[in-house]
Amino acid sequence: MQRLYNTDIQIKGIIIKDPVRRRFYTNIVISPEQINDLQIPKGLILVRVSSCNLKFKYGDKVQVFGKLSQPYWSGNIGTFNYGKYLERHNIYGTMKIKNAGNIKIVARNEGNFIIGKAFTLKNMIKMINKRSLPDPQAAMLNGILLGMRENIPQQIFDMFRKSGIVHILAVSGLHVGLILLMFWGFLKLCRIPKKVAALILILLVTLYCMVTGMRDPIFRTTIMALAVLTAIIIDREQNLYISMSLACLVLLLINPYSLFNAGFQLSFIATLGIICLTPILKELIPLERIKLKPRFLFIAFAVSLSAQISVMPIVAYHFNYLSLWSIFSNILILPIVACILALGLLASVFGILWIKLVYIFSMPNWILLTILLRTIEFFSSIDFMYLEMPKPYIADIIGYYLLIAFALYALYNGMKNRKILYALALILVILFLSPRIKSSSIEVVFSHSPDGDIVLIKFPCGRTRNKTILITSDSNKFNNVEKVIQPLLWAKHISKIDYLFLNRVSDDHLGTIVDLSKHFDLKQVLDIAQSKNSFTYKNFRKFIEHTGLTYRNIKHEAPILIPISIGTGINCRIYNSNLKLCIAPGNIELLITPDCMHILSINDRKILIYQHPSQKFSKYKPPIIKKNMDDKDIYCTDTHGTISIKIKNNRVNILCSKKTG
Repeated sequence: MQRLYNTDIQIKGIIIKDPVRRRFYTNIVISPEQINDLQIPKGLILVRVSSCNLKFKYGDKVQVFGKLSQPYWSGNIGTFNYGKYLERHNIYGTMKIKNAGNIKIVARNEGNFIIGKAFTLKNMIKMINKRSLPDPQAAMLNGILLGMRENIPQQIFDMFRKSGIVHILAVSGLHVGLILLMFWGFLKLCRIPKKVAALILILLVTLYCMVTGMRDPIFRTTIMALAVLTAIIIDREQNLYISMSLACLVLLLINPYSLFNAGFQLSFIATLGIICLTPILKELIPLERIKLKPRFLFIAFAVSLSAQISVMPIVAYHFNYLSLWSIFSNILILPIVACILALGLLASVFGILWIKLVYIFSMPNWILLTILLRTIEFFSSIDFMYLEMPKPYIADIIGYYLLIAFALYALYNGMKNRKILYALALILVILFLSPRIKSSSIEVVFSHSPDGDIVLIKFPCGRTRNKTILITSDSNKFNNVEKVIQPLLWAKHISKIDYLFLNRVSDDHLGTIVDLSKHFDLKQVLDIAQSKNSFTYKNFRKFIEHTGLTYRNIKHEAPILIPISIGTGINCRIYNSNLKLCIAPGNIELLITPDCMHILSINDRKILIYQHPSQKFSKYKPPIIKKNMDDKDIYCTDTHGTISIKIKNNRVNILCSKKTG
């Protein structure tokens, strides 16, 4: 499919997923049957359709004419790689259709009949919720009941995330477990035989899985539930470990890329943690001594604590945050979510029969959803319980789980074997130190930015104490701190900035430094601003004084020395609005120009880096340098992505996040 990128093509294919409708466009996933009247290889295409009144649905055969594009990724490390995400879902191309005449439906109901009816039922439930509840309660209910969170306002979604309960908006094992618990109790109350009840629940869980789109978390739980329920029917012993292993195997056989998906990892690790740790917590604190009434609250606390202990390093690795509220908020929220889910299911069933019956359940559900909203608003407002952090090292995560494994071993077998204790202590020390001392090279990183330059200089551990220098001329009008700088520093395991160079002649630095100070520990700020009397600059200086940062304006000063360690330092000077850094020892020079064209010199080798689209800045190529350079030493961040240059003993290793062929 790559040979068709950036060409106009005509596609005939079938919509194989439920269309996602936004306010101004609709996303459809097409399994192409023909491209330009030719048979095509395997792979799906994501089509974004705007300005079109057609009502797409699963199973429609469509004909599309437009330009096929490769899924875009800026190449900035630490940011969401949209292209890789689509590739893991077998999507290798995208199209944008703005002209309604370039797409038409040529046939209906060409997909799987059962899946089509399941999606029809899903859309009916969505409309019932939308008609019976106002927003944002309707959007929240669709998220909890169906996993459809595209209409939830970003502000509310962030509150769920800060409260540590964002998982309730993605249909997962929690939802399936609650549904099984509710219906199992109802069928038992109706005196339905055990095996018949298990068969009914198999049909119900399978239907719910299909209605919610068979996403990985619910598919995993459905397989586990089917294994357990089947064991009940055939009078076999139920083994959760076997059920979980079966679910993992089936998912990986269907899509091996699932292994690298954050949801897949969190789902299985949380389940494994609940299975392994909850019984131990119950043994450590005997229930007969607990005065808490009712005692199921302790069980809920043990389950929540087990899940959170299990997933903490994975959450920190993928999302760079931890919510300390999550243990307590999950206990408080779980009963409310169970009631919301039950009322939502009842409203869906009765709403299909007669829409006016929905209002019997919608009023109490509105009250519960409002209580849920106010609760997460309270939890999210307490900032110190929400911790942002850089990405942990893989070795740290391995050490964390080894420590848990050793704790389990010690609880069951005691501490009789001291050799195991000493061996574990040695392994943990090695795991902690190895990623921090393995690199003895200086790393210079250039990221792609729509506005200004972003350059990171990272010194190795040891004598330089892992010091970092960040150079930016960004005014943050494109929100580059959040979109580029913050993900870059977290991906590089950086939580402090020793020297921040504001390499911008104008004085609009306030947005950059305020946003950086929210997420990182700033030590010293160096500024080259020329104007010192403007209102913006005065506010900037007030912020510097308020936060107690060390500040220095170096525009009109002689060359200054930035000490890094004993024997290592950086000579810095400004001339003609260019910033020149000389790292000693090492014969390393870095020239930062206002045109976002940078020259890195290591001995006699010069490397030219453009931090904007190369075609826009071709006129800035210096001929004196160009004629003495090899083309392989000319890089541009729009084509190469993040450019990381590691220098050790005058040896240079250049890594680019984008493959350029």
